[in-house]
Amino acid sequence: MKKFISIILTVAFFSSLVVAQEDVKIRRGDFKTSSEGFKAAWKNIRLGNKYYKQGKGYYINALECYEKAYPYNKNNPGLNYKLGVCHIFSDRKFEAVGYFEKAVKADSLVSKDIHFMLARAYQLNSEFDKAIKQYNITKQAYGPKKLKHLKLNLDKFIEECNNGNELAAHPNKSLVINLGPAINSKYDDYNAVVSDNDSLMYFTSRRADLGNTKICPADNKYFEDIFFSEKINGKWKEASRMSAPINTKHNDAAVCLSKDNQTLYVYNGFKNGGTILASSKNKRLWTKPKKLPFKIDKYRMTSMSVSSDGNTIYFVSSNPKTSIGGKDIYFVRKNGKGKWGKPQNIGDVINTTEDEEGVFITQHDSVLYFSSKGHNTMGGYDIFRSRLSKEGIWLKAENVGIPVNTPDDDIFFALSPNGRQGYYSTIRQGGLGMKDIYKVIFLGSEKQLIFTREDNLIANDIEPIDPFFKKLPSKVSIDTTYFLKGKVTDVADHNPIISKINLVDQDKSMTIATAISDSMGNFLIKLPSRKKYGVEVTAKGYLFYVGILPITEAITSDTIIRNFTLQKVEVGTKVVLKNIFFELNKAKLTPASYQELQVVLKLLKDNPTMKIEISGHTDNVGSLKSNTLLSAARAKAVSTYLISKGINKTRLTSKGYAFTQPVAPNNTVEGRALNRRVEFKILKK
Repeated sequence: MKKFISIILTVAFFSSLVVAQEDVKIRRGDFKTSSEGFKAAWKNIRLGNKYYKQGKGYYINALECYEKAYPYNKNNPGLNYKLGVCHIFSDRKFEAVGYFEKAVKADSLVSKDIHFMLARAYQLNSEFDKAIKQYNITKQAYGPKKLKHLKLNLDKFIEECNNGNELAAHPNKSLVINLGPAINSKYDDYNAVVSDNDSLMYFTSRRADLGNTKICPADNKYFEDIFFSEKINGKWKEASRMSAPINTKHNDAAVCLSKDNQTLYVYNGFKNGGTILASSKNKRLWTKPKKLPFKIDKYRMTSMSVSSDGNTIYFVSSNPKTSIGGKDIYFVRKNGKGKWGKPQNIGDVINTTEDEEGVFITQHDSVLYFSSKGHNTMGGYDIFRSRLSKEGIWLKAENVGIPVNTPDDDIFFALSPNGRQGYYSTIRQGGLGMKDIYKVIFLGSEKQLIFTREDNLIANDIEPIDPFFKKLPSKVSIDTTYFLKGKVTDVADHNPIISKINLVDQDKSMTIATAISDSMGNFLIKLPSRKKYGVEVTAKGYLFYVGILPITEAITSDTIIRNFTLQKVEVGTKVVLKNIFFELNKAKLTPASYQELQVVLKLLKDNPTMKIEISGHTDNVGSLKSNTLLSAARAKAVSTYLISKGINKTRLTSKGYAFTQPVAPNNTVEGRALNRRVEFKILKK
């Protein structure tokens, strides 16, 4: 039987947790608390257990079932343990800590590996000191013989946490930016292969598509396909699936593009159990992929990169006879007669006893980027680089550091020809789903920065990145000594909230700075200048806050303090959209409205069962009939916009109330301005 192996399975993208997770029993008698709602909850528990037993590829299905049962009994230790496991193997791994903490608090013996799993969750959330404590508890509980039997090297995990603390203490000047929905999807997207002028991108995706409907049985995900996108006026167009002969009915993945852009190397998961093939460009069409021009041993190649002259190929393989350990980086050269020599291991300066992956040689063949589970990684694969000395020797590999690397897998890094930016694949908070492709801008010394139009970017326009890099520069080219400082709390109980704070340039309708409040609700943002800003505050389970923040010259302090409160999502709650604008006496939205509508859009996407009523309101100038029609049309315009962005129309209703629901007296200019508004009301959570 042929094996349909995907490159992502071959790479073993997710860091293995070494030990198998326990199938903790959720006993009916322990789970039941009352008759009301029990039947439906228990049905979801049983269905979730069936998925759970099928392994990691089905944890996402189990997660959906367990989450439906969770509101019935939030304190059951077994359910919390399984929810933690399911989260840690998903793109929501950052939520695993809370479930494991509840599980161990309710029953410290809920599973044999509970402290190990809690340690892994802490490490993946960059809480390295807490992780080390739990790893040490696991060492005492298991003992050396048990750990040896399980091949569980806890000292390696502890070392990774110590590396994480060291790297977090010295973050690099880099910006990490999600490429957004034109490239990324809710499925896995990875391994960006970019042309020499940074205008064309090929990448691999496991998204559902008209040409890709088959599920890979090994991990319960769609087969791999190769997509491409062009950059027009500095923006990537919506990606399209490549046609035959590049994509087949099996797993196909983009691997590498030659420096002259004339040869595309692809991974085919059917040929010989998985191998890399080469396709040449014939005018504007790609030819059928063929075997590589040199011989490789029987062990599978997973990634490769070609030198600028095409005479050296770097690749990853796992021949145990020549490997230093696991998967190593090799190279093969073409001699003066045009014949390829024998592949050679690149050596122990780069390769370690752990796995290496995702090799990339830069434009001038002077720097080698790769991912490794060895060296001073903080967990999983980290991205490293090694420079070639004048003597032709590869120098000691250095971790590219935070904020690029995370405690999980960071891989498939490729540097643009200009040397100032690159692309790689990882899972980060706020991503579009599973692995996403991110752009990295290396800032370096501020005085040496040279900007092109494409470099004038927002610090982080999708979601703030990990806890060890909470504050981002407001704009790449600006330095300042002004700061916005404050605290975000619950409006009802005043408890602190971990939230995202965006600073918006209203003139440009774009986010120019982002921060994450810490566990005490505190945040700090660097301000580009003194002017009027829009502020957006969002948090999971809460309604967003949108307001105006005037930072005028009259404020003399270098630190401006503003506190914010958020209200939990509850049925019946109304929210006024303060920055929705229409053309005069019309129902046509102006571009200035889109920034706030994006916040509404994200709220609806984050809460897929939520239904809302969008209402339009006017002042009392004019007749009731004309104002009713105008307010209804404006509410409809907002609804239409949200539907055009993917919100199901059954979740939205719109209505015009004219001046029947004033929020201020209509006898003043200010009062009438407040009454001219659009708001929404939550009908269903």
